[in-house]
Amino acid sequence: MSHLADLNVVVFATDLFDQSWPSQGDPNFPPLGEDAAVYFCRKLGVLQVEVLENTPLMGEGGWHWTARIGRNVYCVFLHWAAIGRPETEFWVIQLDRKRGILNRVFAGDDASCDMSAMVAVHSQIIGGEPRFHDVQWLTAAQFAQVY
Repeated sequence: MSHLADLNVVVFATDLFDQSWPSQGDPNFPPLGEDAAVYFCRKLGVLQVEVLENTPLMGEGGWHWTARIGRNVYCVFLHWAAIGRPETEFWVIQLDRKRGILNRVFAGDDASCDMSAMVAVHSQIIGGEPRFHDVQWLTAAQFAQVY
């Protein structure tokens, strides 16, 4: 069983967010999930987590934002994904610790990488919404195997 701090990816299903594809043009632009990203940013704010952007930023295939808990800054990436065989539609949130270049170079991989606070607040948000179902917390390696 994985330690809480190692589980930095959560997948879940819900009909709460828009999953309609654009009727014209590139079906991936903008990527699905802007409403989901705004939802999570607002919920983080309610839990006194500082979100560092005014709105989530559109990235390749999903939405990004950074959040601070205490002195720790985290990167959050939310996207939609078809996972498994047969493919099932899930929302995915990937959490990562944002560390400065000196910390990454001199502290090694494991130093200052405690994800448990950010995992805990996302777990609270997801657990508090009854329309979220089929929730699974995974390590990055486990997610890479199914995605």
